[in-house]
Amino acid sequence: MQSQNATVSVAGMPSVGTDIALERPGKFQFKASASFLGALVDMGSNDEMLWFWTSQTKPANVYF
Repeated sequence: MQSQNATVSVAGMPSVGTDIALERPGKFQFKASASFLGALVDMGSNDEMLWFWTSQTKPANVYF
């Protein structure tokens, strides 16, 4: 299952564009970006790990 160009809204913040992909069992990816900030978040999982990346930490880090 996949959705491109969806939007996510959080109270008090502008909406961001997202791509979401899901494949059973356990494969998932969620990417969010904003036109004025670029890529914001990439998180997901596969057969081996779960990861989380954000550009909002300095330096940008990947957690897994």
